[in-house]
Amino acid sequence: MAVTREKACLVADKWAAFFFYWLVLFIPITTADILFVYVYLCFLVKKFSKPDFAFVKNHTHFFLLLFYAFCALSLLNSAGYLKTSLIAFFFKWGKYILIFLMAEDVMRDNRRIKNCIIILLSLGAIMGIDALSQKFLGFEFMRHRQILKTDNGLYAVTAAFKHYNAFGVYLVVVLSLACAYIIAGRLKKKTLLILSALALLLGTCIVFTFSRGSWLGIIFSLLLMMFLSRRYMLMLTAAAFFLLAAIFIHGVRERMLFTFLPAGDANRFAVWKTALSIIKEHPFTGRGIGLFMTYFSLLRTDLIPQYAHNCFLQIWTETGIFSLLSFLAFVWLILYKGVKSLRENLDPILLGLVCGASGFLVHSFFDTDLYSVQLATLFWAMLGLLSAKTVARS
Repeated sequence: MAVTREKACLVADKWAAFFFYWLVLFIPITTADILFVYVYLCFLVKKFSKPDFAFVKNHTHFFLLLFYAFCALSLLNSAGYLKTSLIAFFFKWGKYILIFLMAEDVMRDNRRIKNCIIILLSLGAIMGIDALSQKFLGFEFMRHRQILKTDNGLYAVTAAFKHYNAFGVYLVVVLSLACAYIIAGRLKKKTLLILSALALLLGTCIVFTFSRGSWLGIIFSLLLMMFLSRRYMLMLTAAAFFLLAAIFIHGVRERMLFTFLPAGDANRFAVWKTALSIIKEHPFTGRGIGLFMTYFSLLRTDLIPQYAHNCFLQIWTETGIFSLLSFLAFVWLILYKGVKSLRENLDPILLGLVCGASGFLVHSFFDTDLYSVQLATLFWAMLGLLSAKTVARS
C-alpha cells in the first residue's frame, strides 16, 4: 500500500510539472483556466497520496494566510454584493494563492525551474517578434490584435495582450531574466550572443509599448540588478540604450513630456482620489473584496467603471490596511529570501526572478496588474518559482 501511494505521488508530481509548464507557456495568449485545473488536480492527488503540509509552519506562508484571512473578513462589508465578493475571494485570489503554493511545491527542483525559465525566454522571443510585426508590418500573428493608440496619439505595440501596459509589464519580467543570465551566467559565446539579441529585441519592444510604468519598472529592475550583482556595465549599457531612444525616437520624447502636461495623468489621479475617499469609509476592513468598480461607479458617474490604476490602493480599498500590510510582508519575505540566497551564490535565475518581480511591483503602483488574470498568474507563478529556487534540490 505504501509503495502504491509513493508511486501515485511521483506520477502526480510529474504530471503537475508537465501541466505547469503549459500554464506558463500560455500566459501571454490566454487565461488557460483548464491547465490550472489540471495542475490543481495533480497537486491534490500528490498531497493525498503522500500528505505533506509543512508549508503551514513556514512564517512566510503565515503572512500569506493572514492576507487571505483579512480578505475573508472584508466579506462582512459586501452587503448586497456578496456573490461578487465570493467569486473574487475563491476564484481569483484563491486561485492565485494556489498557483503560488503549487509552483513552490511542484517546481522544487532546479531542472524544472530552469525549464520554466527557458519557456519564458523562448516565448518572450516569439512575443518580441510578434510585437515588431505589429509595429512595422501592421499585423499581429498570435491573436490578430490591432495596435493601440495612446492618450497622446502614439501607436503602442501590444503583441498578444489586450493592452500595451500589460505587454510592457510582461516584458519587464522576461527582459529581467535575459539580462540576469547575461551578467551572472557563465555562458558559452553562442548562448551569450543569443541572449544579447533577445535582450535587444525585448528592450526595443518595451520602448515601443510607450508604457511609462513599464519603463520605470525595467529601470528599477536593472538598478536593483546592478546593486545585487555589482556588475555596473549593465546599468551603463541600459542607460545608454534608453538615452539614445529618448533622443532619436520622437514618440519616446513625446510620451515622456506628456507625463508633465496637465492632462497627462488626470484620469489616474482622479481614480486615486476616489479610491482614497472609499478607503476613508472602511480603512481597516475594506469595502468588500472584488467591489472596487461597483463603488467607484456609484461615486464617479462622470468616468467609466474601472480599476484603481494602483494595485496597492485597490487591495487597501477592498480588503483593508491589515490585508495590504500582510500582502506586502509576504512579498517582502519572499524577495528577502531570494536576495539572501544571492549573497551566497550569484545565480542568474534567482537574480532574474528577484529583479523581475520587483520591477513588476513598481509597474503595479501605476496599474492593476494583480487584477489581470494573465499577469496575476505570471506574478504568483514567479513568486512560487522564486520561493522554490531558494530551497531547490539539484
